[in-house]
Amino acid sequence: MPFTKKTGRPRKYTTAKEAKEAARSRRAAWELRNQEERRERRLARQNSSHTWHAQVISWPGIDCSVRELLDDDCFQYPVPDDPLLATLYRSLKNIQIHISVSFGGAPEDWLKNSGQILLHSRGAALERHLGVMLYLQRSLRPYVRAMSINYDTHAVYLNKDNVWGPLAAELHRDVLLWADDLDYMMRKYYPND
Repeated sequence: MPFTKKTGRPRKYTTAKEAKEAARSRRAAWELRNQEERRERRLARQNSSHTWHAQVISWPGIDCSVRELLDDDCFQYPVPDDPLLATLYRSLKNIQIHISVSFGGAPEDWLKNSGQILLHSRGAALERHLGVMLYLQRSLRPYVRAMSINYDTHAVYLNKDNVWGPLAAELHRDVLLWADDLDYMMRKYYPND
C-alpha cells in the first residue's frame, strides 16, 4: 500500500482520498489552462475534414440526345472539305464537345475532384455521391457508344487523310479515357457491376 508508513521517501499526501482530490484538481486546472487550445485544434480538425463532406458532386447532363448531337451545329470549328468526312467529323466533335461541356469544360479535373470527394465521403453523403456517379455513368454510355461507332466508321474513310485522321483519333481517345476513368472509379465501389 502506498499510504502505509514505511522507510523511504515521505509521501506528499497522507491519505488516498487527499491524493485523489489533488490529482482531480490538477486535471481540472490543466483543462482550464488548455481548454481554448484544445477547442481550436478540434475545430481545425473538424473543418479540414468537413470540407470534403460539404462538397456535392453534381452533373448537369447533356442537353441533346445522341441523334440530335449528330446534326447539331451550335459549335463552329473547321471541318474537312469532303461532305461525308465533314459529317462524320462533325458528329465526333459534337459528341466530344458536349461531353466536355457537361463536365464544366475540364473532364479530367472534374473526375479527379469527384474521386477525392468519394474517397473522403462517408455514410449518406457517400450514397448520394455514388447515386450521381451511377446516373452519370449510365447517361454517358450511349454517347460513348455513338462515339466509338462513328470513329470506327470515320477511321475507314480517314485512312486516306493524314490531317483529319489524327484529330478524329484524338477526339475518340479523349472520350474513351474519360469513360474509362469513370468506370475505374466506380469499380472500386461496385466491383461486379
